[in-house]
Amino acid sequence: PPNRLNKKNLRGKAKKYGIDDDRLRRIADLSPSSLPQPRRMSPTLMTRRRNTADTPSPLPSASSSPSSSPTMSCANDSALFRLSLTTDRYGKDETSWSLDHSDGETFFDIKVGTLESSTKYSYEKCLPKNACYLFTIQDSIGDGICCRYGEGSYSITYNGSEVASGRVFGFSATHNMGDNCPSLSPSVSLQPSSSPSTSFLPTTTANPSSSPSAKPSLSPSVSLQPSSSPSTSFLPTTTANPSSSPS
Repeated sequence: PPNRLNKKNLRGKAKKYGIDDDRLRRIADLSPSSLPQPRRMSPTLMTRRRNTADTPSPLPSASSSPSSSPTMSCANDSALFRLSLTTDRYGKDETSWSLDHSDGETFFDIKVGTLESSTKYSYEKCLPKNACYLFTIQDSIGDGICCRYGEGSYSITYNGSEVASGRVFGFSATHNMGDNCPSLSPSVSLQPSSSPSTSFLPTTTANPSSSPSAKPSLSPSVSLQPSSSPSTSFLPTTTANPSSSPS
């Protein structure tokens, strides 16, 4: 074949350089395609490997949503209070909330300006059992925390059970929880607490009148005595007793 080496030329070369016939045959059987080909190297951009020690560690990231399970464990004589709160777009300027004991002790007092807008919060605290607690959330503008200016909401759990949740509550909403609480239904205020309440029901007096009111007369009254002052009438009058003498 054309790609085979010329054995005659190789034989002459072999004798000149002292190559034996067996080695000569092996060389002659080689084809150019069977010989190792030079490796074509493509140009590459050499980059220095960065040392991982030079790379600063990322900052801890905040969770976009609160944990669905409580992270606190309370003693047997305590109950876990947990509030999940999401503010609306004006939460920083309008929203506040508090948690108070029925005897006046305050556990949380989150004032306007403390919260950030459009942010999720989770609060937890172990509270003594056999007590009543009052939760109040307020919005200074009176439109609650949903839904015209963001999807705000709140949810309260006490001792593992949800006791209240809400979104639209006007100026304020109040909920109680725990033991020995008065039988009050949750209140929602559509007016600021500083203004007096207005009743749309009729009022009743504590002491009714002792005498009934006189009924109006449905028929004209007849007087048997002449009036002390003359009356003017356009109709003829009649007397009960006719005159004995002609007028």
